[in-house]
Amino acid sequence: MMRDKINKLREVRHDLLAELPQNESVSLLGLQISDHHDLALLSEVYRSPRYETFHYLFTRNTKVVGVTAICCRKVNGTTVFTGDNQDEFLEELMARSSKVKADCVYFLHNHPSGNPTPSTKDCKATEKLLEILFLKSSLQFGGHVVINSTQYSVIQADGSYKTLPINYQSYNIAEMRQGHSFFGKKISRPEELASYAKILQKSEDSF
Repeated sequence: MMRDKINKLREVRHDLLAELPQNESVSLLGLQISDHHDLALLSEVYRSPRYETFHYLFTRNTKVVGVTAICCRKVNGTTVFTGDNQDEFLEELMARSSKVKADCVYFLHNHPSGNPTPSTKDCKATEKLLEILFLKSSLQFGGHVVINSTQYSVIQADGSYKTLPINYQSYNIAEMRQGHSFFGKKISRPEELASYAKILQKSEDSF
């Protein structure tokens, strides 16, 4: 039974990854997620060595019925709400979750470093968010998943966490980092930056 489930998730994951280059984005809406491992496996499409993104995923009877993503385009952190007022943001979020009749919420974010170990800030943010959400709703909490490549961590409601393997052959984010002749170069003047930019503009291996 477990093997059949993992094989099915692998097929779904394969379809999501195939869809990504064509559409430049994919959605987990409508997919079945019964626990944090399912989420870690399917969320490979959200892995990125560039910047962190935080997701709220809402499910109803294990089916994903709502997703909200937040990104600051930073490699070492992201906020968990938009706007100037966290309470207003969460009120709106809960209203949307009620509209789709969600019964469970998961948190998800990636670590561009490739290390899925949660920071103290990650754990405290989880506890604080849940204190507010539990006051405003009767949602169950599926876990706060921190993704990497071949491992993931899950933060529990009390702020504790564990790091677990993902049961499939995944890519390694470290292998995605491309080397470049400009890496390690020092730039001290605007003119130097401009000269590098011109070279990159003409280079086939620019990114």
